[in-house]
Amino acid sequence: DTSEWMFCLVRTEPDAPKHDGISYLLIDMKTPGIEVAPLIQMTGNSGFSQCFFKDVVVPAENLIGKPTQGWQIANTVLGYERGASTLSRYAGYRREFEQVVESARTVRRGGRPATQDRVTRQRIAQAAVELEVLRLNSLRSLTALANGHKPGSESSLQKLYYSEMGQRLAKLGNDLTGPFGQLRTDSPRAPLGGRAAQRELQSRAPTIFAGTSEIQRNIIAERVLGLPRR
Repeated sequence: DTSEWMFCLVRTEPDAPKHDGISYLLIDMKTPGIEVAPLIQMTGNSGFSQCFFKDVVVPAENLIGKPTQGWQIANTVLGYERGASTLSRYAGYRREFEQVVESARTVRRGGRPATQDRVTRQRIAQAAVELEVLRLNSLRSLTALANGHKPGSESSLQKLYYSEMGQRLAKLGNDLTGPFGQLRTDSPRAPLGGRAAQRELQSRAPTIFAGTSEIQRNIIAERVLGLPRR
């Protein structure tokens, strides 16, 4: 509900087949007729909103590219969103991992620190390996961009990887809080101020936005591996 601009994929050629009739249009959120209604998520926050349009008029110069190029432009935008931003995501996951390790040093399992529990140690080691893989793949993506290569279908590999890795890392962090990990941030008994629980809930979002994990797998199968469609 704080955005000043949005883009829409609009059908400008109603007789064109499928994606061919779609255009990419920028819209000023101050345009009369736009109503924004925040959506409350399971985290209790409203990071997303729904927009209603009533007799909204948008000038033709807000069109990006040519008419009918909207689907092509949108896929380019998604390529950058899925792959080019992963190094910044790595930094966030790295901080989260360090907090998980610190929690494991203080949490007790069977009268000992959780870092001495074999299962917990194995999960932490797995998270460390996955985090390093994300870092290296992110550097590879940035190198390709620096060399002038546009992100293609392979960006779905990055998006699928970081989103599902993030879920596993968040679940590990919240599992360390035990049954108290079910408490919300407004509970005085919530460990770590409820941040671990919030992270696990929020970790569901990356597997949905910018294309669900199911969509990413289809893209990888068809456009990267060249597998036949059924």
